[in-house]
Amino acid sequence: IEIEESDKHKTAFICEFGQYEFNRIPFGLTNAPSTFQRAMNNILKTVLYKFALVYLDDIIVFSNSITHHVTHLEAVFRLLKQAGLKLKKKKCEFFKEELHYVG
Repeated sequence: IEIEESDKHKTAFICEFGQYEFNRIPFGLTNAPSTFQRAMNNILKTVLYKFALVYLDDIIVFSNSITHHVTHLEAVFRLLKQAGLKLKKKKCEFFKEELHYVG
């Protein structure tokens, strides 16, 4: 999530190489988790609770058949792509009958 230009100075830090400011919200900021959750809810609002749940960067897509699941996954992928978000393949699990969520 991009930080407004007028707010970037609030994230400034100094190290041996100079002073830097964040361009995107790091999770270490106090409001970062709630801001990110709100953004994810907004991105997935058309499918949220119909066949998708989201908690921060964990997204669950649920369906009652493989055919529906493929359709639901495509819809979620499309919304994420439209928002400019990318998934990391190694962090994804597909077509699971059971899973551990938030943990």
